[in-house]
Amino acid sequence: REGDMRVMNSLLAVVALAVFVAIVAGGIARAQAVAVPPDPLAGSEWRPVEIRAEAIDDETSVYVRFAADGKVSGSSGCNRFFGTYKIAGTELAFSALATTRKACPEPLMKLEGRFLTALQETRSFERDRTRLVLRNGAGGTMMRLAQTDWD
Repeated sequence: REGDMRVMNSLLAVVALAVFVAIVAGGIARAQAVAVPPDPLAGSEWRPVEIRAEAIDDETSVYVRFAADGKVSGSSGCNRFFGTYKIAGTELAFSALATTRKACPEPLMKLEGRFLTALQETRSFERDRTRLVLRNGAGGTMMRLAQTDWD
C-alpha cells in the first residue's frame, strides 16, 4: 500500500504540473495574441521628395515628424503644423491638422497647400527602411518621402 500511495502522489504531482504548464502557456499565448505591433513610424522624421509625381527641392524646410504618442508635427514650408495620426497595419490616417497662419511668397504657399492636402488624403503607407510612400484610398501615390533622422 505504501508503494501504491507513492505512485498515486507521483501521478498527482505530474497532473498538477501539467495543469500548471497548460495555464502558463495559455496565458503567454493570450498575451502574444493581444500584443499590439510597434508603430513603424514612431520617432521618425521625413521630408517629401515628391508630391503627386512632382519633385520637391532638397532645400525646402518641409518635413513631418511622427511621435511615439500618436502626435504628428512639422513644417509645411511656411507654417508649422500639428495633429495626430493613427496606424493600423498599413493603414494611416491623420486628424485635421492645425497650422500657424503666416503668409509667405506664393511658391511656398503652393507647396504648403499641396503637402498638407497630400497628408490629409493619405489612407495607407509603405515603408522601406529610409523611404516612405503615402497613398490615398484608391492606392494612388500621394507623396514619396525620405527619412531625415538617423537614430
